[in-house]
Amino acid sequence: MMLYNANEVKVVDNRPIPAPSDAQLERLTQLRIHRTHRTRALRAMRHEALAIMRAAGSIMGVYATTEYAPPIQILVSMENRTMVLLNDMYRLHGGDIIANWSA
Repeated sequence: MMLYNANEVKVVDNRPIPAPSDAQLERLTQLRIHRTHRTRALRAMRHEALAIMRAAGSIMGVYATTEYAPPIQILVSMENRTMVLLNDMYRLHGGDIIANWSA
């Protein structure tokens, strides 16, 4: 049985393994933090969008069964919040496009 001895092995090419620079490590950290914030923001937006959709479904159900029209203030408020959500989503995705372009 022959045992492997690392001291007897000749290395033909002894080049250093490239390592990321401090600037590259900092950029990777920034990207990781940005991804974490983006994921949390998207989760919150999705949660709020689902709440708006549930409220709209409830309003339609009440209107369908009682024929009482919902107060206009509720509908305007839901529409405004939906527009803010859409704007936030566009801004979030636009920021990603800019980040990917400059990377």
